[in-house]
Amino acid sequence: MPDSPLSPDAAPVPAAETPPTNKGISLFWWISGLIIAVLFIALLVVPRRPDAGPAVGKPAPRISVTSLGESTPPLDEPVVQPERVVLLHFWGTWCGPCRQEYPELVAMAQELEAAHSGFQFVSVSCEPPVGDNTLETLRESTYGFYAKIGVDVPTYCDPRGYSRAAAAEVLERPAMYYPTTILIGGDGKVAAVWEGYSRHGVEQMRETAEGMLGAAR
Repeated sequence: MPDSPLSPDAAPVPAAETPPTNKGISLFWWISGLIIAVLFIALLVVPRRPDAGPAVGKPAPRISVTSLGESTPPLDEPVVQPERVVLLHFWGTWCGPCRQEYPELVAMAQELEAAHSGFQFVSVSCEPPVGDNTLETLRESTYGFYAKIGVDVPTYCDPRGYSRAAAAEVLERPAMYYPTTILIGGDGKVAAVWEGYSRHGVEQMRETAEGMLGAAR
């Protein structure tokens, strides 16, 4: 290593200290990773309280969506009506937790629609937050996913993001989380909300919706 051009009266350079080992740093990250893993497992194992969020009891967000496929009929206006329970679901094929939840969710929703005329499932397929997104690419990715998992369900899109913005405001979020499912009662108010995927989520949706449908009889 070349000598430093020190002046005659410059103070001597102290000997370099022995650098700390990486043992402490590695232990810190190991413990941090363990805590994160435990919290993640807890979210999957422990059922969350969908009826305790800030949106519960508020007027439902205005639903303004467009049919994604030719076989999907337009939604009634307004979607929320007396004696109708609406399950509004925002998801995307690009979202891993959405893809994991969706087959079970659709099966449950179709069973409820067959058993109760007052129940409606509104599936809103959303484009990814980045990339060159068009209505055609959204349609192709959505129905390609349907073909892969063997489902056929009326599906809508939110091309201008108005419904998602309205939902995020009601949920007191800066932006929409995926997947997000909002259960709306016949009184036009939010009854329960599920954000993200939980292995208990669809079961909770069924139980809550059936309780509301039974009370509406």
